[in-house]
Amino acid sequence: MPRRKKALLPRLAPPESGWAYRFLARLASLGWEDALTEGRSAALSGAVTSLEIGRTGAQADVRAAGGHLEETSLSLRPLDSVVRRRVLKAMAARARYAADLLAGRLPEDVESAFQGTGRSLLPLDAGDVVSRCSCAEGEEPCTHAGALAVLLGDRLQDDPFLVFLLRGVPREELLEGLQRARTRPDRKTETRSADAPAPGGAAETPEPLPRHILERPELFYRPGEPVAALRSSFAPPEHPEAVLTRLGPPPFRDAEASRLLVDLHRAIGLGARERLSEWEWRKAGGRG
Repeated sequence: MPRRKKALLPRLAPPESGWAYRFLARLASLGWEDALTEGRSAALSGAVTSLEIGRTGAQADVRAAGGHLEETSLSLRPLDSVVRRRVLKAMAARARYAADLLAGRLPEDVESAFQGTGRSLLPLDAGDVVSRCSCAEGEEPCTHAGALAVLLGDRLQDDPFLVFLLRGVPREELLEGLQRARTRPDRKTETRSADAPAPGGAAETPEPLPRHILERPELFYRPGEPVAALRSSFAPPEHPEAVLTRLGPPPFRDAEASRLLVDLHRAIGLGARERLSEWEWRKAGGRG
């Protein structure tokens, strides 16, 4: 007698926020509402016995009412290379996007990077969703596909990057492409810089030092104002991990080690800010 496959159960409650909620809500708005409702009941009863998610989408075995397994799949229309490049360039241009993505977070407003491409991260219409099932019940999404979508939404709560994978872009390729986009120079800018003539004709000669400096060179290193009159300022970066973003992904395989590195970097920044505030207070005449 063949061994019964272990059932894959979703969370009891459907997601109420985040990318999982947005993904399932978008499917519901595209005609999947009944399939998701029936599919959740089927998934909670243990109908889904396998689930695989890859570049070509998600595939699952779902037990039908008669006891036999139906093979069902769900994917989103993949992004072509031109759209990928434009999206990566748009994300790389914003430090906050790059920092969140490299730190393992998918920004809530990342879809704004798709503006002008005619595409979106979440499905735009019913034609953007490709679903097949061996039950061949008709054109409408079946219960088995709904059960697969429910399990997929459950996985999205743990890993929002699966939305990109459903579009044919694995997480590793996304981050590598983002890193290349941030380090690759803009060819148009390079061409303009190379073709632009230098101001004043040929290479400019440096301006000589002022005469009073040449007559008394010891003044060159003397501050123009007393040190006590200097005022310091601290302007926090747009994103606290901006420096780590420029350095690229942490060279650790352990996700916990990468997270600790980010936390340590943030703590160093906060400590420096507190010390600077304390120094300003002491200089102003405070005691402590």
